[in-house]
Amino acid sequence: MVSLVLAALAVSVVGAFAVPSLRERLWPVDHRVADTAAPEHGVPASVSEVAWRWRPPGNEVVDTVLPVPGGAVAVLDSGVVALDGPSGEERWHYRRSDAIVRSAGVTPDGAGIAVSYTDPAAEEGDPGETVVFLDGRTGRLRAEYEPEALPQEPGPSRFAHVSDEVFLAPGEDPLAVEAFALVDGEPVWSHEGGGAGEAGPLVTTGDAVAATAVLTRGSGTGEEHVLVAVGVDAARGDLLWEEEYPVSDFGDETVEVRYEPSWEALHLGFVEPGGGPVHLLVDPSTGRVLARDSRYPFWGLEDGYVVRTPDSGGGDRVRYSHVRFDGSTSGETVAGNAVGDADLYPGLATGEAVLRLRYLGDDGVTRAPVTVEALPWDGEPYTIDPGLGTAGWQAGDGTVPVDTYPPALLAVPGAVVVLDKDTWATELVGLT
Repeated sequence: MVSLVLAALAVSVVGAFAVPSLRERLWPVDHRVADTAAPEHGVPASVSEVAWRWRPPGNEVVDTVLPVPGGAVAVLDSGVVALDGPSGEERWHYRRSDAIVRSAGVTPDGAGIAVSYTDPAAEEGDPGETVVFLDGRTGRLRAEYEPEALPQEPGPSRFAHVSDEVFLAPGEDPLAVEAFALVDGEPVWSHEGGGAGEAGPLVTTGDAVAATAVLTRGSGTGEEHVLVAVGVDAARGDLLWEEEYPVSDFGDETVEVRYEPSWEALHLGFVEPGGGPVHLLVDPSTGRVLARDSRYPFWGLEDGYVVRTPDSGGGDRVRYSHVRFDGSTSGETVAGNAVGDADLYPGLATGEAVLRLRYLGDDGVTRAPVTVEALPWDGEPYTIDPGLGTAGWQAGDGTVPVDTYPPALLAVPGAVVVLDKDTWATELVGLT
């Protein structure tokens, strides 16, 4: 039922772009720039109330939210809209009626936004791709071009990995990386990989790119699996570091690589041969191990990380611990397990609290109204009602399945944003 509705919506969206209005045919680009750069804001250490609400024009769906120094950029089918973090007021936008956004990414410092468009009316064999590169602070156009040298077809992963000057694509071999200039799409450098195995995710920071792979060495009884991680200079492609970690014979199924823009460390999670889980927090610029823990670090902070474990006191409760890189614990908080919510979307952490979303009904399989639960390191827990209902994908009995569009909690400069998608529109709620 849901897949049929999704297909119908997809057709209606494409149809809307295929038959633009007369005004849109004459002026397909709607571009508004900010007169001055927005003041830079920090990510809030805590939130206590709803500061603003925003809905995109034309009831478009917000695909994701990207952080920029002044707040957030909402990525739509038609383009991008920048919002001030503390107030939610629009700062600038770039939208088109003659093409559809396929991918968008932000440089680590938030100074640039890259957007890949495709023309739904392009002829067969013509990718019909146009890239625009915008100033993240003002929305001014820094470059526009039709890429010709890119190996991959345009798609959602085009700008999944963006550094300050280039965007990255995995090469043909494990650990291979190719870099292309953000301003014109031309090749800049390539890093050769090699070995037999499965390539893992790429991770980009301001000055480095980390590539990972699980390689298989030897054969028969002597076969072993190794997680290999390399750091490459994002500007020049020079190798900065390389590390290897033996992993269990389940191979890539045991490995997890994670990184968030606000983190100070790369998370490598794996199972050692004949042992248990290991979680390493690694400096992506040097490869130095900042911390090693058997517990799952679900969020990274400037001075450490946060782990989530069952509470030793028993019962259906969970303990969050703020662990510094030196191994000391600087704060803890205990709350109800909410395992269903946490498994679907674990939330985020700040220097003052853990924030998580609650949106499961009593049966654990349908949606309930969204609430934000704040668990301070020092103080009593409290909840914030973002005012989001469940008027979305409804089953025959009027309930909303939980696996339709679960909400997301996103930290951006000046606010924590709740993104919730429903059938006809998307609403962003900013918490401060």
